[in-house]
Amino acid sequence: MKKNDFRDRVDSRLSSLSWDEAMSQKVLGMIDQKEEKNVRIMSKWTMALLFALILVGLTTAVGFATGNFFGILQYIPEKADNQAYLDTVLSLGQTYACDAFTLSLNEVAFDGIWLTASMEIHPNDGAEPVFVLPGVRATVDGKPAGTFWEGGMGFDEDGFWAPDISRMVAYPEYGGVEIALRGRAEETGAFEYRATDQAVSWELTFDVYRPAMPLEFTEEDEPGIGDEPWTEDRYQAHEQAFADAYRDGKILLDQYADPWWYLGCIPQKDGTDGGEKDRQGLWENALEMGVFKLADQAVFRFETKPISVHTVENRPLCTLPDGLAVTLEKMDVSVDQVHMRLRIAREDGTPAAESNDAWQWNFVLLAENAETTWTGGCFGLQEDGSMLYESQASLSRPTESIRIVPCREPENWIWTGGDNAREVVRRQAPITDEQKELTVTVELK
Repeated sequence: MKKNDFRDRVDSRLSSLSWDEAMSQKVLGMIDQKEEKNVRIMSKWTMALLFALILVGLTTAVGFATGNFFGILQYIPEKADNQAYLDTVLSLGQTYACDAFTLSLNEVAFDGIWLTASMEIHPNDGAEPVFVLPGVRATVDGKPAGTFWEGGMGFDEDGFWAPDISRMVAYPEYGGVEIALRGRAEETGAFEYRATDQAVSWELTFDVYRPAMPLEFTEEDEPGIGDEPWTEDRYQAHEQAFADAYRDGKILLDQYADPWWYLGCIPQKDGTDGGEKDRQGLWENALEMGVFKLADQAVFRFETKPISVHTVENRPLCTLPDGLAVTLEKMDVSVDQVHMRLRIAREDGTPAAESNDAWQWNFVLLAENAETTWTGGCFGLQEDGSMLYESQASLSRPTESIRIVPCREPENWIWTGGDNAREVVRRQAPITDEQKELTVTVELK
């Protein structure tokens, strides 16, 4: 496979973690809505892509542009009643134009954890297509801050063509991106969100590249979800077709106009197999081999204002009935979302569960004077036998306290459904006596 960068992004999110039933429903819903570009992948990478979709937590609901302006509330209309979040919105109206398209950055909002931007791209009729690669840099208190491109609509971090040449999906002219502040924890090396209450300087870049060879499309793509898998010989033949295209002086794209398989199959100037490289390495090689040439760069710069974010760390929470001690490693709460990381372990050092499938505990986030909506989560056994559990939820408005509700589920619930936790979310309250007894309140002030 020539998209090892995809696995890197999944691993960097939280390696060896399992998805829960709500995650499953979210991915299946995406499939039903035919967001094919986001769910199509070859069989040997289907689960990696599903993990990426799950962990990213793509919950954005994109509205249609009204008039000639597409703003934050058109991109995420569910924020309309959260005035504290709307107070963070900045109207920018920055525009870049070239002979292929016009790109505008209309509005941005930053809640101390995530930056959300509403954007438009209008291709020029009859223009020769160019490939656009986005990038982002952030600075806090004069120092570079780690970032992670969480998702978006119409502006894929892996690049996009303008005008769009995909034969399978039509990309919208109106959309946006979500970018989080994130870095590695010093002690564990795991990635974590880095909330800040300071002003942040941002730079969004869009590098514009012209293909230096004629473009062609594959006749057949790798099997998708539910299709009969290919044999290794068929995969080798598929990769050989990409290599042959380069030899013949052509760029071979799949039906989605994705160039990354092709870039992994062409000769690598440093001698490293393309399948071992990440996206950046493949692109650097493509430039060295003359496949693409940089034509221009769009740059958008702005600064988001300070905003209060509450962070709670390393707090013992409770002991579950089966002797598992639960510790709140980190919780960040902004005006519109909460991120939680729990560590669950036995004092004697034995594993918290025999396997991920045997794990029986789910944890629901509720809030005082606000409704919560689950937006992502994952868990997994770690090398030391502890269970690492992460969850994210959106807030309908700011809150001064968070309730964590432990919910016992049947074994193998990650595949059959987390019905107990889902019912707690629906009612916005613990239901059983056990849930009520184990509920822990975390005060933020």
